[in-house]
Amino acid sequence: DDYSTDLSSPLTADLLTQREKEILSLTANGLTSKEIAERLDISARTVEAHRGNVREKLGITTMSELVKYAMDHNLL
Repeated sequence: DDYSTDLSSPLTADLLTQREKEILSLTANGLTSKEIAERLDISARTVEAHRGNVREKLGITTMSELVKYAMDHNLL
């Protein structure tokens, strides 16, 4: 499936798990994988896996697209 449709669509937000939304929000707020991992008591590698899942599901490749998506969906 190609999820890289309109990133402002509310339907795309339904593609993400609660944890992925949390990781996306913290990433968009400028936290590093290590900082997110410490905050959520998970490994930095797990954070990176979640971030990769978000990018794949939404067809996002850049950090600016991640931040824009988070802003558009009130995840900041």
